[in-house]
Amino acid sequence: MPPIVHARWVALILGSWALLFVAGVGAFIHLLSQRASARSSWQQMLAQRAAASPWRGRDLLPLALLIGAAQILRRWLAPPTLTWDLLAFHGIAFIAIIGLAALKPAPMGQPEQRRDIIPQTVIRWLGILPLIWLGSFIWQVTLRGIGRPPDLQMAVQLALAIRDPWTLAGFIMFSVTIVPFVEEIIFRGILLSALVRRTSAWAGMLLTSLAFAALHADLGTFVALFIFAVALNLAVARTGSLWVPIGMHMLFNAVNMALLLAVHHVGLLS
Repeated sequence: MPPIVHARWVALILGSWALLFVAGVGAFIHLLSQRASARSSWQQMLAQRAAASPWRGRDLLPLALLIGAAQILRRWLAPPTLTWDLLAFHGIAFIAIIGLAALKPAPMGQPEQRRDIIPQTVIRWLGILPLIWLGSFIWQVTLRGIGRPPDLQMAVQLALAIRDPWTLAGFIMFSVTIVPFVEEIIFRGILLSALVRRTSAWAGMLLTSLAFAALHADLGTFVALFIFAVALNLAVARTGSLWVPIGMHMLFNAVNMALLLAVHHVGLLS
């Protein structure tokens, strides 16, 4: 890549990051002002949302059985490729969740004002970015300080290894749409509601966030994903809609993928 073109790409990446950071700080301040004027605490609102949720812990059983069966069939009948791995987990889970949701009243929640879903999604996603980046930076420095430099997350390694543009486009589309939908229904729809009903809002918040971060099995992103999971849980508590954390998750995956691919394009990430 010519030096001038390379410099322009670097400037574009840094400018995009800076713009997101500034917008994130503004969104975070706005969310703090909303919190100060809220009539109920997030604990009370989360407990109310959990009590009214149609999702139950037992909904995890058919999901686990179907995913387990799909994993066994994949190992017997399908080649060990990325496409089959995704279909055997998130693809099967997506179909099962759609089937379960069809049997439930208001499976995505009942927000007071549906027109607020998109603005709430964007502002809550922006507002958590500075905290995610700060927490991730401190965690990365800590890991390197104790001699445990992290590798790239497996999903990132897979994306960077794809050479066919159509395969890459399909991987990105799946990661930005199906994956967030499945993971948010499982964690925010089923697991969070079940834990809050059986324990408390604090316990549900902590355990769900830890489980979400641990599921991705990546030490380097553990803190960032934990912080993000807390924000997703709070989004459900404050809005009562599962569409808000799903949208936040979609934006998170899409922007992260775009930034990582851009950084890789200019040779700053191998």
